[in-house]
This record gives sequence, C-alpha cells and structure tokens, in this order.
Amino acid sequence: MINILFYLAIINHYYFSSFNPKLKISIKYLQLIFILLLIPINFHNYKIFQNLKDQMFLFLDYNINKDFSRPLTEIEGFETQYDNLSVSAFPIYNELANYYIFQGKQDKAIELARKGRKANPFLYASENQIGQAYYFKNNIDSAYYYSKLAFEKRPFNSAHVTHFQKILYAKKAPLEEYNQIIETIKDSKIYYENVTFWVNHLQAIVYTKNYSNFTENDKEIANEAVKLFPKNKTIKAFNKLIVFGIGVLDYSNRVDLDAKKLFE
Repeated sequence: MINILFYLAIINHYYFSSFNPKLKISIKYLQLIFILLLIPINFHNYKIFQNLKDQMFLFLDYNINKDFSRPLTEIEGFETQYDNLSVSAFPIYNELANYYIFQGKQDKAIELARKGRKANPFLYASENQIGQAYYFKNNIDSAYYYSKLAFEKRPFNSAHVTHFQKILYAKKAPLEEYNQIIETIKDSKIYYENVTFWVNHLQAIVYTKNYSNFTENDKEIANEAVKLFPKNKTIKAFNKLIVFGIGVLDYSNRVDLDAKKLFE
C-alpha cells in the first residue's frame, strides 16, 4: 500500500508540473487506476488488522491469564482467513485450538491444529495439540504418536516434555522411556528450572516400580531432584519414598506418632 501511495505522489507531481494537456489526461487515468487499487488493498489491510487485534486477546489469555474459558461463540467470530503469525510465530488456528481442547471439543481442536500445521509446520505445536486432543478422547495410541513426534522435534519446549510424560503414564510405558527424556533435555532450562517435569518423573519411578525395588539410578535421580528443588514438598516426599523405601517410611511415621503421643 505504501508503494502505491508513493507512485501516486509521483504521478501527482508530474500532473501539477506538466503543461502538456494530453500528458495530463494520461496522468489522470493513472491516478484513477492507482486510487481504484487502494480499495481492495484497504479491505485486505483491515482484515489483517482485525486478525492481529483478535490475536492480542488470545495472547493475553495464553500468556497472562492462563485461561481458556472464553466462550467459544466469541472466538468463532475471530478473523482466520487473513492469518498472521503471532510474535512467537504461532498461527491463530493453534491459538484457537487451545480453547476447544480445554472446553471438550476435541474434534474441532484437531481440525484447527491441522490448519495451524499448514501455516507453520516447524513449531510442532500442532502435533502437541493433536496429542492432547486424542488424550482427552482416550485414544492413547494416537496421543502417544503425536506427542512423541512433538517432543522429538522440539524437545526443549516444556509443554511438549510434560505432556509427553503424561501420555507415557497413561500408556503405562516402561521407565526407560522416561529416562530417555532426561538424557535428551539434560543441561537445558527445563532440567534445571521446571519443577513439573521432576514431579512427573519421580511419580513415574514410583508407579512403574510399584513402590519398591528402586535402583541406585532411581535414587540418584531422586536426589538430583531434591538438590534442584530442596523446598518442594512433593519432590521431598517422593525422594524419601525412593531413597528409603516404603517400609522405612511406615516405620518412621509410626515412631513420629508414638513420639507425639508423649506430648499430648
């Protein structure tokens, strides 16, 4: 649009500076053509602006409010035909898919996520969302396929990691698959800062081992978690269970109860 206005300004300059009547007539036709071109361009610009404005609401819900309860009747009117990537290169289709996932419309969420994949196939956010949708549809095999793909292609995305852990738990996967996640993300920000990742992993150790028969590697991982998050009560509880065993904990709890009775 700026280019057309620039050319129009040049044409106007020649029109007002020219003394040739025939040239002026030709310039007038050119002016008319460029002015007519501005009409559809303005329409497209308005649609693009509308899309960006709608994305701002979605951005606030995702990053600030952490809430996807906005009524679906409201977001159904959002502009999607003139799709713009957000500042994080996240297509609006994927932004909308979150609302349908968390409001129980999984088929629609999958449809939107597939459209988002066409807009930007390099984020693998669509695969993660499709995995979530299939998880809520209780189609664990499909959820595993898409969630694993999202994790393998973008392993340093915390949402991909924690969701894949959840799918592994639903699939009753062996502990080796969980440990492979640790090896993949080691030395990353997720490893050192994401408490949800560690809670999920310690829970996986406890449940896959059926509360017993913990290996030295299991204990090392549990101690690493406490070292990183020494104040987290859930991690400390899992650590005690893995390091000392449930029998020792039961005995310790009984001793604590007996000691408390002495001061009652």
